[in-house]
Amino acid sequence: MFDELNAIKEDLYKALIRYLANEVQIDVFFHHYDQQLFADIIKKNLDTYNYYVIMPANLRDIEACIDLLEDDKVYILDQLRPRIIKIFCSLSRL
Repeated sequence: MFDELNAIKEDLYKALIRYLANEVQIDVFFHHYDQQLFADIIKKNLDTYNYYVIMPANLRDIEACIDLLEDDKVYILDQLRPRIIKIFCSLSRL
């Protein structure tokens, strides 16, 4: 789930497609920095996917929502929080 589509995230999306599309199905969702939309996307897709790649952005109080997913199925990209880093696999730009 992306927060928005910009040049950097478009490059990331293209890389995911290039390297994974032959092996897995990739569905993309955008939360557009909307906390309720973020929560709705997570809740509607519980147990739908083998793995979740999520860019939470600066949304507040999203940890409880992400906690609904199995820890070993979640990859957090981009803006991170200390609690999320300790629980989930994560990657961020410096």
